[in-house]
Amino acid sequence: MRFESYGRRLVMFLKNLPQNSPFRRPLLQVMTVNLHVKTVAADFDVSQETIYASHRSSVDANILMSMRSTPNVKRNRLPDEDLDLARTFMDEVFPQLSGRDFRVIAMTRDSVYAVYFGYCTDRDQVPLGQTTFNEKIFNKMKIHNTADSTICCYCRRLKTLEHVQPRTAAQEAEYGELVEHKERWFEQGRFFGERKNTLIDHKQRNVLIVVQDFTQLQLQGTFYQDFIVVFQEFDQEEASKLKTRMHHLVAPTTNIKNDGTFVIRVWLHMINEGWFYRYDTIEIFSDGAGKHFKTTAIMNFFAFMQMFLKKCIIYHFFESNHGHSVCDAAASHIKKAINVFQRDKGEAVRVPPQVVDVANGIKNHDAMIAPVQPDIILPEFDTFHGIRKLRKFTFDEEYAYGYRISRLGHHEMQYPLMTESYADIFLNILE
Repeated sequence: MRFESYGRRLVMFLKNLPQNSPFRRPLLQVMTVNLHVKTVAADFDVSQETIYASHRSSVDANILMSMRSTPNVKRNRLPDEDLDLARTFMDEVFPQLSGRDFRVIAMTRDSVYAVYFGYCTDRDQVPLGQTTFNEKIFNKMKIHNTADSTICCYCRRLKTLEHVQPRTAAQEAEYGELVEHKERWFEQGRFFGERKNTLIDHKQRNVLIVVQDFTQLQLQGTFYQDFIVVFQEFDQEEASKLKTRMHHLVAPTTNIKNDGTFVIRVWLHMINEGWFYRYDTIEIFSDGAGKHFKTTAIMNFFAFMQMFLKKCIIYHFFESNHGHSVCDAAASHIKKAINVFQRDKGEAVRVPPQVVDVANGIKNHDAMIAPVQPDIILPEFDTFHGIRKLRKFTFDEEYAYGYRISRLGHHEMQYPLMTESYADIFLNILE
């Protein structure tokens, strides 16, 4: 009956272990704790000294744990379709707006999951578990938890400094610059709205407003550039609002970058196709991205365009980090359309020609593969120093004129153009 203290099977197991087994001493120690040594030695058929020796040694827990049998359980691999649906949900409900590498979400992750659960239920799909959703989807995305969808690093810094009292001289100077940033944001947005209202109020059919921006399209894990060019103009049939047409120029390959050359090539194509013949004035709006919009080369190109078309070109820039939602909306529309097509048709959209087909099915959208030939090798332009602080440019045959904000009628800077250096390059491409 003494064996009932430690289990008959364990005793037999231990007695049958080889003398050199690494499990023998740890098991002997654990099984004989607080038991009479002489009696236990007889039961296990070992000497009392062996029992004492086992108690003097430390138990290697790893050796004992390794004796546990491994459960014959395999975790089912999550279907790619379930993960893709979760990513689609995030893209549709909490999109990453153009010009940002993060998503703005004004709710807790529990609330996000609740919305996702309803999203799946509406589509008769089984949702991921909340832990899986957080680990595989939510935690791998860059999220800003804030109710302020206009978040930018400058505005965030301004909010911080507003609560600093007293401020140092350096902080006071920085605070003043950030206040001006916020004022320019409101001013440029207000000016854009006023220009659109002017076209409606005065029925200006000869003025075209162009808003442009880039977005990235993810096709089966591969990214392609989509250059969005939005045309807004007065139309008698839509007298209360501007007629809006959203054009998508999709890069044919993944190695095409969203640089100034891409922009110039697309605009040369639009000129060749006669997109501007009906207008006397073309007002362009975009963010101030120094990579592809607010550059010396681009300013020289639009000066050339004005001379070639004999039309007035005015280029406006929104305040940094505060582009306009019309291009964000166009980007959201095409991404949603791609996701819906894949879900309803059961076909993956893998290449740009498929994107074009999907986009051409969206109301007020059209798409085409962006031209990539011929190659454009731009000359070295003299840098327009101070260009980043300017938000409007006009042109004549000799100079580009820069204005601090769009509403001002007098320029703050003027820059000599390099007409002879680039005109032949562009003329060779134009038909």
